[in-house]
Amino acid sequence: MHFLKETYRHKTIVFMTPARCNRKPLSCKTQGKSAVPLVDYVNIIVEKGKAHNIPVLNLYENLGIDPNNEEDREKYTADGLHFNEEGHMVLADFLIDFLKNL
Repeated sequence: MHFLKETYRHKTIVFMTPARCNRKPLSCKTQGKSAVPLVDYVNIIVEKGKAHNIPVLNLYENLGIDPNNEEDREKYTADGLHFNEEGHMVLADFLIDFLKNL
């Protein structure tokens, strides 16, 4: 973050968290010792953004699409992880609003 702020001193820097996804839980053998839940990565991104005064677009908490909900998964994603065209439209509108309000 220090590098980004120094290198792009006169630019706006933002972070964006991953969105929610639907995936089967992985076994301990598959995950490895360093694997953590997605929400833990989200929390770190939000925490570091606050610590370094970098705006964070929290898709995980605020996008409003939860592929764990079957209706959302079918309407907005191709496979529970990747957005389809409708999901990309929701994401684009959300991102545009976020950037306009900086």
